Amino acid sequence: MGRTDFQVKVRGFRIELGEIESALAEHPAVRDAVVAAVEVGRGDRRLAAWVDLTPAQPPADLDAQLYSLLSRKLPEYMRPAVITVMPALPRTANGKIDRKSLPYPAFTGKTQKQTFTPAETPEQKKLAAIWADVLQLEQVSITDSIFELGADSLLIFRISVRAGREGLPIQPAQIFQHRTIANLSSVLSESRTSSLEPVPSSPAISAVSRKDFRRK
Repeated sequence: MGRTDFQVKVRGFRIELGEIESALAEHPAVRDAVVAAVEVGRGDRRLAAWVDLTPAQPPADLDAQLYSLLSRKLPEYMRPAVITVMPALPRTANGKIDRKSLPYPAFTGKTQKQTFTPAETPEQKKLAAIWADVLQLEQVSITDSIFELGADSLLIFRISVRAGREGLPIQPAQIFQHRTIANLSSVLSESRTSSLEPVPSSPAISAVSRKDFRRK
């Protein structure tokens, strides 16, 4: 029954938070890990993680290593949108981790990609602005996965509708399939190119062929 308290439903998936915590704890620099589903907006819940470290000096690229570890161990829908590294996790008087005292995570759009890739083309800039607004993020890299940013089916539908209003015809299924702004902008470019290709004209029926047809 105690483990049931740490089962949550996010984006339609039932998730055991302990599995994510165990995966994070496998990193040698992590002493303890806590994962929770955080309310970001109305009906919008995202996974967040907090870790504190062992006394040993942590690697400079700890964030990237943690996200890489999770990508190998867990499916995409179980990976936290943000990992907060703390000097020490808050604890109760009896030494247990005090989940209620954990700081609110900074959902900035940064996922496992350590480097931020800004939008370059007008289409990418429009999509990045739409994603950031709908997902309530400060910024979005064009290489960020829509799922790792915390999107669910409803939010993806809203992004699709907003993109259509901006002249970017993107279906929800395309967002599910291609996942990043970089991939979606390529799809838009290919779609625009194919629509400009001339359609082969049908061969005209000659007078001879019509005559032959009447004879038959």
